[in-house]
This record gives sequence, C-alpha cells and structure tokens, in this order.
Amino acid sequence: MMLVPTDREASSRRMLAAIFLAQGTVGLSMMALLTIVRADSIRATIRALGSSATLTIVIFVAFAFALSLLKFKLTDRVFVALGLTAATTMLPILGMVITAWIAVAASAISRLLSIHQIGPNKSDLSDPAMDYLRAFGQFGTYGIPILFGGTIYRLMGGSTPVHDASWTSAGRITVAGLALLFANHVVMKQVEVAYEYSPRKMLKVTLIDGSIYVLTLPFAVLMALSYASLGVGALLGWAFTGVLLDLVARKRRTSS
Repeated sequence: MMLVPTDREASSRRMLAAIFLAQGTVGLSMMALLTIVRADSIRATIRALGSSATLTIVIFVAFAFALSLLKFKLTDRVFVALGLTAATTMLPILGMVITAWIAVAASAISRLLSIHQIGPNKSDLSDPAMDYLRAFGQFGTYGIPILFGGTIYRLMGGSTPVHDASWTSAGRITVAGLALLFANHVVMKQVEVAYEYSPRKMLKVTLIDGSIYVLTLPFAVLMALSYASLGVGALLGWAFTGVLLDLVARKRRTSS
C-alpha cells in the first residue's frame, strides 16, 4: 500500500523546507560577510589569546560538539541542546564570528551524524532530504542569534577576550546571553509555525527551553569569567564539568 501525503502535509513540508533554506542562507551569508568585514578584529582577538589561542579554540570546539551530541527531545520534533550555553561562554572570549562558526558546525555535524546513524541521537530517516535541510538551517538557528547577541555585547562595551572577572563583565555577558536566547526563539518560532504547533504548545516549548537555558546561564557566565582570572586551564575544568552534568541530565530525561 502506498501512503500519499495530504495536500496539507505537502504544503507544511514545502513551508518547512523553505524556512530552513531561507534561514540557512541568511545565516551563512551574514557569517561569511562578517568573517571578511571583521577579519582584523578576529586576528586581534586571536593575538590577544596569545600562546593559548589554539588550545582555547580546541577546548571550545570539543565542548560545543559534546553538548550538541548530548541533546534530548523536548517534543517529537524539537530538541533541547545546550549549544546556546556553549555559545554564551565562547562569545566574550572568541568573539561573535568564531563563536558562530564553531556553534553552527557543532550542531550541523551532530545532525549529519544522526542521519548516518552515528552517535546517541539517530534520525528515523523518514525524510532524509528534510534532515539535510534542517542541518543547513543551523546557520540560521545558531548563526543569526549569535551574531545578534555578539552585536549587543559589543554595543555594551564588551571586549574579546574578556579581560576582567568583574560584575560589569558578568552583566554584559548575561545580557548578551539573553539577547542570544531571544533571537534563537524568534528564529525557531517560524519553524514551529511550519510544524503547525498551536499557540499554547509554542508557549510551552518557549517556557521550558528558555527556563533550561536561564538555569545554565550562571554556569556560562562563570566559565567565561574564569578565563579572565585563571586562564585556559579553568576552561578545561568547567568544560568537563558542563559535559558531565549534561550527560547526567540527559540520562535522567531519557530514562524517565
């Protein structure tokens, strides 16, 4: 027996594909443009990191990728991943451009691995073409919000890398993190509309996802500030702790 999708399902799928394609294209274009425009600033940040630049970037790549792999389902189609937490930590240290590339790559690669049945989260392969579009859409899901949050951080006078563990720096990182969360939810609302979520379900998803992020925000702020006071060794310790806590939370969630 052949199952033929209804006109409504086909229309919803076309809308979802268009959203992922549009968001991914806009996000990729913005990231590529800012990589060129802010090339001098990016080089200055790397020079300011000094001899620990390579190790710092490696730690953040591993941290972001691990958190992306350890995501868990919030609904049948929406996942909770602590990629925003990793991005908030990276933003004041690496700057918005490098942070965006790392966060997008970590999320997109974890999705590609799921398509190939590798890792803890595996795609059901019911619509591989949409899975690939969803991976491309991560340029919008993470890229656009990180650039928005990074812009807010710069407008508040934030420096990269953050050089002092002060309440002022903590406040800037917190506001930038909340801006990042806001932009991410704006982007995701378009996807949820295509999924035909009811307003009540969208509100529920927003409150749960937002609450989880807000609970991790102090961790992200402290991890970022630890670099200013203790250096790259502190980042390694915080990253290990963060991944371990996420692993425990995921196991509790999947077993319940």
